[in-house]
Parts: sequence; C-alpha cells; structure tokens
Amino acid sequence: MSEPLYLDISEQEASSEGRKPVPAGKYHVAITDVELKESKSENNKGKPMYGIELTVQSGDYEGRKIFDNACLWAGASYTIVQIVKAMGHDVPANGQGFRVPPVDELIGEEFEVRVIVEPPKGQYDEKNAVKGYYPYGEGTAKSSNGSDSLLP
Repeated sequence: MSEPLYLDISEQEASSEGRKPVPAGKYHVAITDVELKESKSENNKGKPMYGIELTVQSGDYEGRKIFDNACLWAGASYTIVQIVKAMGHDVPANGQGFRVPPVDELIGEEFEVRVIVEPPKGQYDEKNAVKGYYPYGEGTAKSSNGSDSLLP
C-alpha cells in the first residue's frame, strides 16, 4: 500500500487505552462463548477443556469480558462441576457418570462469579481469574443505589 490510509476516528475510539482487569469482587455474568479446546500444559497435554467467555451483565463494568477454562477430565473437573451446580443440576459422584453439558447448553447461562486479580507473572500482565460460580439471583448483592450491580 503506497498511499496513506485515513480513518474517521470516533471520540470513543480516540480515548481507547489498554484494558486492565476488572477489580476483584462478585459479578453478574452470562456465558457468551464457549470453545472446546485441548490443554497445552505439560502434564495434561491434549486433554479436553472448555475455554469460556463471560460477559459482565450490569454495573460499572457491564460489557467487559472475563475468561475462564473448565477442565473436562477426572481429577480436574472442579470448574465444570461448579457451573453445573450453579445451573441448578445435581452432580453425581462415585462412578455414577457425569454428563458434561454441550456448548449450546452453556451459552446464555447467567451466574454470579467471584473474581480475583492475579499479579503479573513472567511476560504476562495482571489478569482476572474466576474463583467461584454461584446461581444468579440467590442472595445476589444489591448496591446502595438499588441496582443489581454486584459491586458495593
């Protein structure tokens, strides 16, 4: 391309900056995307997992994305178990068999999640990590202004 390219930049675009993680706290989120992928860790290489995109539904951070992984193998299934319980389903133990919900059953599900901010590690910046999934609406905190924001 030899000619310069000119764009009509909006005020919103012009004020764009790199995103920092949302502050630690509880958030009302919905699963907006799920991808079946394989673990890349040395100990579990190739094992199945879900890459989950959560979108904050209300409050000051409405529309922000938070990402999580749910391992889909025995011994590491804590996240998917929390998700299924928060959806209102029982999770059988002791060899009774557990049906992992397919992607289309997860999209659109709403939860309350507890989020922390993990410090920078090596070449990576600080990031959010989900530390718990809970049913949305059961004891969800209300802000002082009466909104359904989970932040104080």
